[in-house]
Amino acid sequence: MRRPAFTLIELIVVVGILGLLAALVFPVVARIREAPRQTTCLSNMRQLGSACRLYLSDWDETYPLLWWAGATYPYVNQTVVYRCPDDDNLVRLDGGKKAYPLSYSRNYNFLDQFHDAQLTSPTETVLLFEVTGINVQLQDPTEGVRSDKIGPQQFSGGGNGVDCDLVTTGPTTHDPFPTVSYETGVMDNARSADDCTPSQYDRPGRHQYGSNFIAADTHSKWLRAARVSAGYNALSTKADQSHTGCKYHGTPPTPNQPCAAGTQNSKHTLTFSVN
Repeated sequence: MRRPAFTLIELIVVVGILGLLAALVFPVVARIREAPRQTTCLSNMRQLGSACRLYLSDWDETYPLLWWAGATYPYVNQTVVYRCPDDDNLVRLDGGKKAYPLSYSRNYNFLDQFHDAQLTSPTETVLLFEVTGINVQLQDPTEGVRSDKIGPQQFSGGGNGVDCDLVTTGPTTHDPFPTVSYETGVMDNARSADDCTPSQYDRPGRHQYGSNFIAADTHSKWLRAARVSAGYNALSTKADQSHTGCKYHGTPPTPNQPCAAGTQNSKHTLTFSVN
């Protein structure tokens, strides 16, 4: 007796059911695989936050300059801690020296000999956030800025979330390095994407549409980008964020820059402002 075969309709139904099950299962599997990488990344950032506190205790409560990663390396002594497992950036050569991947950047408002006592609310201010495309000479305390005759391709630098740019470019350019970009998603108060490539501006966040942040008191949080206020220092602790009105404190000073929310504004979980 011949065994009855499946009809075409029955085969289509079976394939459809299998496709539906796969669509339901694959995202769950991806989240399960991502969880330990996100946890490792958060652990890395906690160690770096602790290293910053140790640096402060040794240097009269003053934060390191543009080369913060190299300055904190003696307190960590492991290059792997500076790289998130989800960052596919690799070790590169910078003027013949090893430049290690750096998956984290620092709040730009901490630069220029900033003192810990100037913080009004360390629990509300961003210290470290996630990036990609940075390679630095970690094992040099100044990342080659003061020791290289030519100068490094990149230093660890920082940013404040208002656009795609991160202050990481060294005084010269030797070899092609990857594009530097935030891995946080577009934070609240960010400028338009006019000056950024889509890959720099539209990234949704390194970990499940969010990313890890370390506050100035070194407590850690996973946050969606909209919960973080980007910009330069607020005009007051209770000020709302705004797209203009603050001054870039570099050289030359530039007025009418975006202001982050004040630390006591309470409309965001974290802010880039130190006020």
